Amino acid sequence: GRPSLNPAAQGIHDGVAFEYACGTSSLPAGLAERRWLRVRSARRLRAVAREASARGAAPDVVLATAQTLSGLALALPTAHVAGARTVLDACELPSGFVRDGTRRALHRRLYARLARRTDGILCVSTLLDRHWAAHAPAPRLRVPILVDVASFTPLAPDAIEADRIVYAGNLAHAGELAALLEAFALAARSVPHAALLILGDDPGSGAIERLRAHATRLGVGDRV
Repeated sequence: GRPSLNPAAQGIHDGVAFEYACGTSSLPAGLAERRWLRVRSARRLRAVAREASARGAAPDVVLATAQTLSGLALALPTAHVAGARTVLDACELPSGFVRDGTRRALHRRLYARLARRTDGILCVSTLLDRHWAAHAPAPRLRVPILVDVASFTPLAPDAIEADRIVYAGNLAHAGELAALLEAFALAARSVPHAALLILGDDPGSGAIERLRAHATRLGVGDRV
């Protein structure tokens, strides 16, 4: 299965208690096993919500971080049982893991229906803010991803390449990366030495080849 950041199913991370409601920290390869994990997650989340309410320690907010239909569908009833509000953490466009086309469009329409039932949406970028402004009436707050700069070793001033733009992330989000390439192609017209470095992979999807082809069509293939 695919490992997670925390190899244990529950414990303490940076002083904060955590638990994977499904009881495991890795995703099984089989479809049936993955579906069963959703059922286990739903049962555990409802039980935790009831226990917290009974102790008078129910949360004020349930933060939905999943960009999948089932993930958001689990967060909404959990918040309802706990008497809490549901806030969607929009860190990426929904259903980015689904191959582009009719199926992804259907996923996003269904996801938007669920998102309309949330009490608020946190957006980490202007792109996401615009997306949810068009698809859900919930109040939105744009909060950029914060980086702990103390975790990185600073470069010497003469080692910084001022004209290089770096993207690091999942290459499955074709629409977002296409927009990045198109924006870079526009900027590159007035910045002769600009270069775009894309770090990431999406094995077996052909994402890298499609990005290279798109960069070539835009006339910046030799600068990406």
